[in-house]
Amino acid sequence: MTREELHATVADRCLLCCATDYLNGIGEHPSDRALPRNMDELSLACLLICTEHGDKLSRNPSAVLIKCRDATCDRGMTGTYDLYPWALAIEAVNGEISSESTMVDRLVRNLAHGDSGVRGYMFEMGWFVRKWLPRDESVPLLLKNVADTLGGWCLSLGLCSVLFESNDEFWAYADAYIPEDERFESQYRDRLQLVRDGGLGLCMCDFYQLDSRIRKLIGDYALGLRCHE
Repeated sequence: MTREELHATVADRCLLCCATDYLNGIGEHPSDRALPRNMDELSLACLLICTEHGDKLSRNPSAVLIKCRDATCDRGMTGTYDLYPWALAIEAVNGEISSESTMVDRLVRNLAHGDSGVRGYMFEMGWFVRKWLPRDESVPLLLKNVADTLGGWCLSLGLCSVLFESNDEFWAYADAYIPEDERFESQYRDRLQLVRDGGLGLCMCDFYQLDSRIRKLIGDYALGLRCHE
């Protein structure tokens, strides 16, 4: 065992396991087909480790993260958005992630993407980097989704709500927001009322379930480690 291996933390080991499984999976998956859900969750697990436990990493994991990013890029158009978690993770471990960083900016600009599947994936990544999402830029896009989209508007509102310090502050902003397209004014107000009546938990459930699955995935890797590893 090398000196580096001897001083590796559990976070190091879990990140390496997730990244290695991702690389193995992407090498076996046809480049003209979208990646399966378990691959998305492996990339989100790596993102979570890098954003929440980067200070526990005893070695810089940029090399393996770059391998995952580059392998995703090699898939061409099918990997366009799949590379985002890896690029965000690289920013995180290099101390470059912020509300003004390149990848956070790219994520924010896609929060109102025209494809509901892409929007949903942006919301999921946004959940794990929410403390860096710039509120002034993110909130109008997220509320626009509530007004004029079908798929994922509830998730959009949920992510929007966590960017405020309190629910009262969130509701005050949401109530004051006026959709640019007046055709969606009534739909926007109806949706706000639906959530107000049912509680914001309606919009947070999927995020909490995702968060739980990702943490369980990491925990399963950690519990599979031997004490000397």
